Amino acid sequence: MMGEPTEAQLEQYLRSKIRERGGLVVKIAPVIAGVPDDLVVLPGNRLLLVELKKKGGVLRPVQVAFHRRLRGLGVTVHVLRGLAEVDLWLSTLGGPGYPITRRTLAHISRE
Repeated sequence: MMGEPTEAQLEQYLRSKIRERGGLVVKIAPVIAGVPDDLVVLPGNRLLLVELKKKGGVLRPVQVAFHRRLRGLGVTVHVLRGLAEVDLWLSTLGGPGYPITRRTLAHISRE
């Protein structure tokens, strides 16, 4: 990708990388305002909620509120801003050809 990708380009990139790991990305229909964009499904019964933003992108107040509600239920929403954060997050997932690293996601916001 040349330059910083758009959210649509990040979405395509995420889908291709998750497919390489034997998983899939399900776009969540925005029936309720603030619901995360994507459900990532990985082998081994792993379900992850992801909100993609372009680099420097901010969550809308309704998204912040809904993500807070999910956190209150013990659910993590992975908010990934830009290609570097997507790649770092992917590196923690493991999978064929992708060993799990010791890196943490402490700097990736979970708003």
